[in-house]
Order: sequence, then C-alpha cells, then structure tokens
Amino acid sequence: MTTQTDVFDSLKTVIEAGVSGLRVYPRVPSSVNELPAAIIVPVNRDAVITMGGTLSMQTVRISVYVASVDNEQAWETAQNYQGATGSVSIQAAIDSNPTLGGAVDCALIRTTEIVQREAFGAGDYVVAEFTVEIWR
Repeated sequence: MTTQTDVFDSLKTVIEAGVSGLRVYPRVPSSVNELPAAIIVPVNRDAVITMGGTLSMQTVRISVYVASVDNEQAWETAQNYQGATGSVSIQAAIDSNPTLGGAVDCALIRTTEIVQREAFGAGDYVVAEFTVEIWR
C-alpha cells in the first residue's frame, strides 16, 4: 500500500521532472537556501464511498516561493508557474503524469493563486499557490 510519504515523494519527482530548476520539498523544511522552491503541505483527507468501495481524496497545497517581493520579475515568474502549459508550468508537469508514476489513481490541480507577500524565514516572497486533489 502506498503511504502518504510515497505519494508526496512521487509528486516531488513528477514536478521536478517537468519543471527544470525548481527545488521541491515533499515535507516542510527547516530552511530553504535556494529559490525558486516548492513546498508540499497536506491540507486534509476525506474518504469517498463509491460503488467499487472507498477512495481517499487528499488535498495538498503546493507553495512555490519565487523570489523576494522586491524583485519585479517575480510576479511574471509566478504567473508562468501557474500557466496551463509551458516549461515551468506546475499544471503541465502534473498533467503529464497524473498517476504520479502509479502511486495514485489521479492527481489534479483544483485552484491556483498568487500570494502577494508571504513571510518565510528572514524575507517576504512572492508565492504561487496550488491546491491539488490526490485520489487513491
């Protein structure tokens, strides 16, 4: 049986394979020394009863810390991470392997947003956030 750690590690692998130059943390790190960086955080998990049995639907948040809020290019970069296509599209990376290498039945992005200012460590950053549903 696939564990939550396995699922998050698979999500990390899929995103890093599809988005070059993005460091992905499958667990909240004590520090981030290089940007851009994505952090995967569990939000909740629900059991869904179907005709074939019970499925688990887990919601996770992926926060992509792009750059300091003082960096004007950060806003455009954040929008590119949110694009449906392109070499830095988180959605395109997940859509290219929605089963996360067979670890889950399906993973899909539900929502995206740009957080204008989020404190992390010693700075304030532009952050692209994604809500992802993982079915297994």
